[in-house]
Amino acid sequence: MAGAVILTALCVGGATASAGAQPALPGIVIPGVEVPTMGDVLPPARSELFGGGRNLFPDRRFVALYGHPGGPALGAFGEQDTAGAITRVRDLAAQYQQFSAEPVLPAFEIIATVASSDPGTDGRFSRITPPDQLRPVIDEAEAAGVYVVLDLQPVTRTSSSRP
Repeated sequence: MAGAVILTALCVGGATASAGAQPALPGIVIPGVEVPTMGDVLPPARSELFGGGRNLFPDRRFVALYGHPGGPALGAFGEQDTAGAITRVRDLAAQYQQFSAEPVLPAFEIIATVASSDPGTDGRFSRITPPDQLRPVIDEAEAAGVYVVLDLQPVTRTSSSRP
């Protein structure tokens, strides 16, 4: 079974892309980050998502816990450990199933970069969660059949744009 990790981003600024490449996420700009091309983000033709198929929404619904694994301040996901979150989101998906003809699947939306009102030592207004801290959570979710959406909140400001 192939894992399913989806990246979402709330971005401002400029972006770079490979020469001649069509951006996979038109209109989404991540300063200093190369924009992936469609070939970079599309799975191989034979791969399937959890629950089968290759399209996320036409024939299924998702119920997700949102937050950061560091604690409850940023959402319901961080209110318990990963095993507890898996149990909780599976229970929520089961509760919602009665309201949908399509399968309702459990998911996590994990904040991978946290927007901040002040710049860090690197001058960026977001705090990056190291991938080695997220990987065990993603692996545990995948093993349990829970989708993972990684929420990216990269923000940059200049002194002239600060209020």
